[in-house]
Amino acid sequence: MTRVTAAVPPVTNRDPVDNVVVMSQDDYESPMETLRVQSNPDLHCRVLAGVRQSTASTGGKYDEL
Repeated sequence: MTRVTAAVPPVTNRDPVDNVVVMSQDDYESPMETLRVQSNPDLHCRVLAGVRQSTASTGGKYDEL
């Protein structure tokens, strides 16, 4: 097994009562994209229409990838 070592930047917090959360960029970007879509009424309606159209054409059943 190859071990990769990398410099880890320090995580600092000025208020000891607050919590610190460290997550991957992908884990952060996914909910941010969901918030962006839901905050745009036109885009949100278009996504919902696409889901309805897809569900109607497949009968609500999907093959697992």
